[in-house]
Amino acid sequence: MKITRHLTKNRPRLHGSRPGNHSFSLMNEQGSVLVGLIVTMSILAVAGAAMLSLTATSTYTEIAANRHNAAYYIAESGGNYAIPQIINNAAQAISTLHNRTYTLATGQYFTLALDNSSSTSFIFLTSTGVVSGNSWAEARETITWRFPRTTKSLFDKAVFGNKHIKILQNSYVDSFGTTWTCENCSPDPTISLLGVNGDKKNDIDVNGTVYGSAGELDMGKDMTPKTPPTTFNTLTVNGSTVAQDATLVLNNTTATISSGTYKTKGIQMNNATMTITGDVVFYVTTDADFQENSTVTLNPGATLTVYFDNDLNMKDGARINMGGAAENFVAYGTAAAKKVDIRGDATMFGVIYAPEATIHVKGKDNGGMGPSSVFGSIIGDKVHIYGDSNVHYDRRLLTSAKFSSIVSVGQPTQYFTQ
Repeated sequence: MKITRHLTKNRPRLHGSRPGNHSFSLMNEQGSVLVGLIVTMSILAVAGAAMLSLTATSTYTEIAANRHNAAYYIAESGGNYAIPQIINNAAQAISTLHNRTYTLATGQYFTLALDNSSSTSFIFLTSTGVVSGNSWAEARETITWRFPRTTKSLFDKAVFGNKHIKILQNSYVDSFGTTWTCENCSPDPTISLLGVNGDKKNDIDVNGTVYGSAGELDMGKDMTPKTPPTTFNTLTVNGSTVAQDATLVLNNTTATISSGTYKTKGIQMNNATMTITGDVVFYVTTDADFQENSTVTLNPGATLTVYFDNDLNMKDGARINMGGAAENFVAYGTAAAKKVDIRGDATMFGVIYAPEATIHVKGKDNGGMGPSSVFGSIIGDKVHIYGDSNVHYDRRLLTSAKFSSIVSVGQPTQYFTQ
C-alpha cells in the first residue's frame, strides 16, 4: 500500500481569531471611528447653531432694550421741556404744546399732549419718546405727569365792578343753588357776592341788601375784553338772508336760529320771539336791543353767545332764557362796548362780561314797567343796581368748566409710564 503525506506550511495564527478574518476586523474598527466622528460633528454643528441663535437673540434683546431706554430718556426730555412752561403759564402752555411733536437732530422725537379737562383737579402731561420711528426697530415709551391745579370761575361773584358797585333803593343781591324760589331762600353766607378792583371802602356802596358775606376790595381781577370771532356763517331768518352789514330786525314775529356764528350790524327785537336750537354766536357791531316783551328761548342743550361793540339793551318786559342755566346765555362786551341797560321789568337768566361798559339794572322808579331781575352774574367797569331791582347769583357758575381759568399750578409728580 502506498501512503501519500500532505505537507502543510506552518503559519502563525492570532489567538482567538480564525484564519482569513484579520482585514475584516480592521475595517469594523475604522467604520466605528468614522461613525463616531460624524455623530460628534453633527452634535457640534447642532450645538453651534443653537449657540448662534442664542447669541443673536441675546444681542437683539439687548439692542431692543437699549432702544427702549433711549425712547424713555427722549420722553423724559419732553417732560423737562414742557414742565417749566406749564408751571409758569398753564393756559398758554396748553395752547402751544398740546399735540405738538419735536424732532431732535438725531431723528428721534417726542410728542406732547395735555389734558386740562374739568373732571379732576389735575393737569395731565403726556410725553411719548420715539426712536427709529416708522421702522421695524421702532421703540416707544410714554411718561405721564400730573400737576395739581387751582381754578377759578370768571363769574365768581354775583356783581363785579372794575371801579365800583352801587346797590341802592331797596334793591338786593342773593344767591341760589339750582332753582331760585324766593328772596334769600337758599343763602350761602360763606360766599362773597360782591367784588371790585378798587381799593376804597366806598367803592362798594350798598344801601340795599346783600345776602352773603362782605364784599371784597382790590381783587386784581383781569378785565381784558373778549375778542369777537372773525369767521362767520350766512344768517338766514324766515327765508331771507341777513347781510353782515345789516341789522336783524324782528317786529311782532317769530324766528328760529340754528347753530352757527353770525355777524350783523345790530339786533332789534320788538314784541318778537327768537328760538335758539343749537350753539349760536352773534357778533353785533352796534347795538343789540331786546325790548317790548320780546323773548329769547333756548331749546334744551342750546346756547347763545352775543358779542357787542356798542350797547346791550334788555328792557320793557324782555325775557331772556327764562328758567335756563345762566351759563347758556352769555353776553361779552368788546373793547368798544359802552353800556348795558337792563330795565323796565326785564329778566335775564345769563351772564354779562363787559369790562369797559357801565351796567345799569333799573327798576320802576326810573320810567320802566317794574323792577328788573338778573339770574346769573354781571361784570362791568361800573355797576349800578337800583329801583327795587335784584341780582340772584347762580352758584353753579362757581364750578362751571365753561368759565374756569387756571389760577395756579403746583409741582408735578410722575403718574405712570408705559
